Amino acid sequence: MVAEATRLAPALLGADGDRRWMVAVLTPSEQRGAGGLAGDYAELRTADGDIELVRTLPAAELNASTDRSAQLAALPEIYRQRYEGFRVGRFWQNLSATPDVPTFGEAIAGAFPLTPGGGPVDGVIAIDPYGIAALLEITGPISVPPWAVPLTADNAARALLFTQYNWMPAEALATFQGDVIRAVVDALTTGTLPPISEIARALGPQVAAGHLRLWSAEPDAEALFSQVGAAGSLGARPDGSDFVELVTQNAGENKIDWYLRRSLAYAPTFDPATGALTATATVTLTNTIPADFISYRSPRGWSKRITSYIKGETGGPTKPGESALRLTIYSPHAPVGVTDADGRSLPVNIGREKGLYAVTVLVELPPQAQATVRFELAGTLPPSSGSYHLQVGRQPAVAPDAVRVTMVGGPGWVLSDPADSVRDLPAETDVTFETRLERR
Repeated sequence: MVAEATRLAPALLGADGDRRWMVAVLTPSEQRGAGGLAGDYAELRTADGDIELVRTLPAAELNASTDRSAQLAALPEIYRQRYEGFRVGRFWQNLSATPDVPTFGEAIAGAFPLTPGGGPVDGVIAIDPYGIAALLEITGPISVPPWAVPLTADNAARALLFTQYNWMPAEALATFQGDVIRAVVDALTTGTLPPISEIARALGPQVAAGHLRLWSAEPDAEALFSQVGAAGSLGARPDGSDFVELVTQNAGENKIDWYLRRSLAYAPTFDPATGALTATATVTLTNTIPADFISYRSPRGWSKRITSYIKGETGGPTKPGESALRLTIYSPHAPVGVTDADGRSLPVNIGREKGLYAVTVLVELPPQAQATVRFELAGTLPPSSGSYHLQVGRQPAVAPDAVRVTMVGGPGWVLSDPADSVRDLPAETDVTFETRLERR
């Protein structure tokens, strides 16, 4: 893998011709499938190993220059099949609606040549504030007016996900994230970088958690990104493995997902002899925004109200403080029922993406409210001698999901290790659950 990276790096940095890379800055406090709303972009050019930030591009600027029908036609087919309701021909912010980062990269590559000054795109870097904070661990602090203090590895994520929306005037918000990206690129390209081991230590966890992802139009490079876990491909798993992923999309035009907490309990029953599988995926969502909309109280009694930019405006798509979400479970197995906590059937939308079922329900959560949705699934895996593998995909979010797997053997089968019957999985990263079953 290291040898392959060494071989490909010169070309990716323009050794055999200029390369154009687009940076997409995602905001998980307003969730989209790939992690967050893509509110800002930047154009990078690489040549002879040098990196130049050509310009930053707020999504609003790209929207204003977009021919809607031409852009929609240039996007991958899945956008017209599943995401036209996000008005992806008009809003660059919503190109991240797909949870499949390679598809998101292809969408940017298709749309950017249609914009003024646009052209072919060789690669995409999708990064969110946690990824930016990791870069600041490498470069050290940066100063970005009008922010009053330097942005650091410790404070950047909160500043970009929450505090800027609660403190900064609207005119400054329009350019602030773009200015942050410019300052980070300047620091990376003009300063002295630490040893590669320290860079890997800083970036590795963020790549694993999906806060920094890469796409390349070149197959060899894309294969490398997949090998190192940076590709963000929906449903990626070994042959014969089970799969599940929880994805939520903000439907309220606010940044209230800063307060969203999610859990997933996956309970499969598997018969290795026949491959028959049934499963229940139970999702619990909690809106933790304070009911009085006070975000902070100091020991002296001073408090700060949560702004409408975060909690939503009166007269908007949702009531202030209400979280409206499109909740989707991705699975290779067909849905046979979707119910709420009381067992009542819920209306669903069923689609397909990357060979998976995409089962979606709309959930509305007032302040301090919790909702539970149960997805009943049925399908098959290849028969086996007793092995079971489950890949759990993770959508990057403000807070890591709590994920629990409860495993049961089919008729005549028991777990070889009873300790595998209930297992809590590590936070944030895509993980594989493996166990063996044996004849009773």
